Amino acid sequence: MSSLVLHAWWPSRLEGADACAVHLEEMLRRLSVLHPVFARWRRQAGSKAAAQRPFCSMPPHAAELQSIIAKTGKRHATGRPLPELGYRLAAWNEVDEDHGLFFHAEVGEQRDGIGDFNNIFFQLGGESSANRDLLNYAVLKDVLVAVAQSWNADWGTIEPWGCDLRPKNAKGDLLRPWGGWLTYLCPAFASKITPPAAAITERLSNGGLLMTVTKDPFDPDNPSQVAVYNSIQASLRPLRT
Repeated sequence: MSSLVLHAWWPSRLEGADACAVHLEEMLRRLSVLHPVFARWRRQAGSKAAAQRPFCSMPPHAAELQSIIAKTGKRHATGRPLPELGYRLAAWNEVDEDHGLFFHAEVGEQRDGIGDFNNIFFQLGGESSANRDLLNYAVLKDVLVAVAQSWNADWGTIEPWGCDLRPKNAKGDLLRPWGGWLTYLCPAFASKITPPAAAITERLSNGGLLMTVTKDPFDPDNPSQVAVYNSIQASLRPLRT
């Protein structure tokens, strides 16, 4: 299987470092109980020594996270903070290659217009016999839900990196939202679509929806799986504006 990635997206939302810290704390706490690989985090940095320093305390605390996030905010050339441009943060887990992963987030941004301006991205690695305890349907569906709900995301996916099956318009631009191996929709989005009968669906306690192509590893070369994948893409058309 290709390397798996998780993406969660939401539109313009002005949130300060304090609000973003609450979201981040919830995400780190929820992930830490799903698998040991989420139990510690290190900074992403340009040197090996700096990249081995803790990103934050675990269990996390919102006050500490607020201080960390505030330092990543964009500023004007004069030094004046520009809170409407949001924050950029990243961390990795410093474990063996099979279980290694990292995330980066662009959050708290407010812009005019329609678009998914805020997002969080996880690089999860490629499935192998050594990491099936992590990269499997049972664990990953809970990971996707935890990340998406913690940030109040509109939608999110787990999919193979560089998967070229995603729907595009005539110009070649990706149609959003798109579905993945696993697809999360917030309650407002879930209420506007009819899940395809071929997909594995789960209604969540918050009113959201999880749709899955297969409980097995997703194989873009498997025609039966691709048919389900395409049916999920078709079900998302009412959400594309």
